Amino acid sequence: MRRLRRGDDRGAVAVLTAVLLSGGVLLGATAVVVDVGNLYAKREQLQAGADAAAWAVAENCIDAPDTCTNAIQQETADQLVAAQTYGPRPGTDLSAAVAAQVCIEGIDCAVWNTAVECPSLRLTFGPYVEVRAYYEDAGDRSMPAPLAGKDTPVGACSRVSWGTAASLRVSSLAVQASCVPTTFYSVPGIPADTQDTIGAVPRRLDPPPAGAATAITADDGTGTTCGFAWLDSGGSCAVEPAPPVDLPATTTGCPALLGQAADQHLPLLVPVYDSRAGDQLHVVGYAAYAVTGNSGRPDGTLCTDPAAACVAGYFTQMLAPRSQPRFSVEGAVDYGVTVIGRTG
Repeated sequence: MRRLRRGDDRGAVAVLTAVLLSGGVLLGATAVVVDVGNLYAKREQLQAGADAAAWAVAENCIDAPDTCTNAIQQETADQLVAAQTYGPRPGTDLSAAVAAQVCIEGIDCAVWNTAVECPSLRLTFGPYVEVRAYYEDAGDRSMPAPLAGKDTPVGACSRVSWGTAASLRVSSLAVQASCVPTTFYSVPGIPADTQDTIGAVPRRLDPPPAGAATAITADDGTGTTCGFAWLDSGGSCAVEPAPPVDLPATTTGCPALLGQAADQHLPLLVPVYDSRAGDQLHVVGYAAYAVTGNSGRPDGTLCTDPAAACVAGYFTQMLAPRSQPRFSVEGAVDYGVTVIGRTG
């Protein structure tokens, strides 16, 4: 029988030591993984806060241009970035040590406190706001890594632009420019799923006065009867013009579309034209029109004669969120429809 010798014991101790050493390596690697995960989690929080803040500031600038300054909108950014942070107040938990900066159109902006940048602006963009969120605790902008011990700056950037659209998918019901008034109204009682239905949401406006939603009258400035027409949509009842552009009109419309819009109290995004030559309409922009009634003619020929009233309603203002907004660079006229979207 083979007997154990003292040398075998020394080998066992060596193996045990190797196992313990490798365990230390694993613990160190685990610490690094935990620290990196913590940094990523913090960055995601900051990104969510920057996204929410940039969108809110953009909407504020659209609704109240007089308040569209870095100083006035700073509070909005601070609140929304902080709202994405969970935990106690700064100084007691890393998850709460955050700060934000606002920069509107690059005008009078402070030096950024984080090196994280948004992607470069596209060739076509409207007015924009950038919000950068970053870790900061008592003036220290490097987030501690408790286990591995390497402090790291953490930040995020978000940019939102808005303006007149280069193109939109809209109803094929076109309206004459002389019809669109300078006063716009909100849409009372609009369904909650309007954005899913028409791809736009009403602006915060005053309700229409009594009688305002009964008919569209002649334009006070020109005396021109308000004209509507159907654009040729190939039977889809929707078009996607890129103003300014000439598009063919058609003698066959979409009466069911008007009936549905009136019954469900849905505003339509409609093309606006300023002139007509034969069957060609010169489309110059977009408007939002809340339909309250139509002629009810079932043959589809309604709205083919600009001199004949075929629809009743009133105009409103709308925001049209787009994941990849395209803004006009040719000076398309603003008739109350504003496109908004992330551009960085």
